[in-house]
Amino acid sequence: MGGVQHRAKRRAGQLLTEMKQSGERQNQGDHRKTSNGAASKATLSDLGVTRDQSSKWQQLAVDARARY
Repeated sequence: MGGVQHRAKRRAGQLLTEMKQSGERQNQGDHRKTSNGAASKATLSDLGVTRDQSSKWQQLAVDARARY
């Protein structure tokens, strides 16, 4: 994998993790709407990311943190 692509995927994994931790991204199994009917958090689909991509990219981010 090219250096730029690898760094971009690793950074995307970091952002996905941060979004999940901060509550900006929907967890698997969460309902799409809040109790008051407002739109809820972003889904992977909303972000144009597959579950497989999300998993791989987040693992790249974890691996990079473990090395440093």
